[in-house]
Amino acid sequence: MHLCGDVVVPPRFQINVPARFTLNVVTVFRGDDWLLEAKQLHPGVLAASTLLPDRHHGIAVRVVNTTPEPHVLRGDTCLGTLSRVDVSAASVQSNPASTQTQSSSTAMTETEVIDPIPELMQTLPEELTEA
Repeated sequence: MHLCGDVVVPPRFQINVPARFTLNVVTVFRGDDWLLEAKQLHPGVLAASTLLPDRHHGIAVRVVNTTPEPHVLRGDTCLGTLSRVDVSAASVQSNPASTQTQSSSTAMTETEVIDPIPELMQTLPEELTEA
């Protein structure tokens, strides 16, 4: 799985970056699902574990920059290795909202900037002080 073009990942942000398959297999079966394992791209910059459909283009992968500085990812950066997976029909039926969210996020071709800080702040223990 490779990045489609140069992308700047803002500091302490996560974004969906456009990606493309680069498979080394001769046969790709229609309807296969693929798993991209989480991978550290640079210190503090990670590609998230992502479930992907069998398309080769028009897909996106979440990248997180945990550093205080913006980071440039060059086009053709390897985002990780794909593995063929079987998605259980029971898990898809039990949580259709997650399927819709995953489908819409992988269909993105534009880079989307998301600020994770407010959500992370809500998960901190109450006994922490401002300091």
